[in-house]
Amino acid sequence: MPPILTLAVQTSSEHDPDVPEPERARLAMTTLREQIDAVDRSISELLAMRVRYAHEIGRAKRALGLPIYDSKREDAIVTNVRTHLEGRGLDAYEIAVLDIYRTLVLVCRHAQDDQALD
Repeated sequence: MPPILTLAVQTSSEHDPDVPEPERARLAMTTLREQIDAVDRSISELLAMRVRYAHEIGRAKRALGLPIYDSKREDAIVTNVRTHLEGRGLDAYEIAVLDIYRTLVLVCRHAQDDQALD
């Protein structure tokens, strides 16, 4: 499986010949996991923001008498994501990433239709 991203992890003992390789690997893994945790927090915040925006769009659609489901817009979202994925080292994972976005679009469609959030 190809790497998703090439990351440089710098630790104080990375080049220290007195630190055994397994310990350097453990330190690198700890640093990478901390970075993943930070990314996950950012993703959670962005997902919450996206759902709130979708809910507001749903309110506007109801006020305008428009249907919640808009297949052209949903198709455009997936097309835009596919375009944004190009050159990011995710070719081997494109189907999975697009599935994630399709699920996100579905969640946001439900948020548009959820008047309980008003």
